[in-house]
Amino acid sequence: MIQLFEKSLANVYDTIMAKQENISEYGGYKIGDEVYCTTYIKGELSLGKIQIIHLSDKSPPCFTFGCVVTGACKLAMFSDIIDNPTKAQIDKVRRGSEKLRRRKK
Repeated sequence: MIQLFEKSLANVYDTIMAKQENISEYGGYKIGDEVYCTTYIKGELSLGKIQIIHLSDKSPPCFTFGCVVTGACKLAMFSDIIDNPTKAQIDKVRRGSEKLRRRKK
């Protein structure tokens, strides 16, 4: 009985992941697009390329991206994308990414 449940759960997971992988564009943004945004939860300014688009009936549209400031994968909502970043925002991200490169050397 437990094996049947685990197999059923695995099938549900595979179905969800297959649906997620098929989403390549949302709201004019595509996987691979580089965007300035504020991260979900902390609201930190960041820049990165969209890696995965997440669409769900239970939550707002969001995406996972590779953050150039921290070097980590982060989550942001499409509503938090900054279409026209100011010079101050661009400079802040650039300074943060330079700190990351110096740390890794």
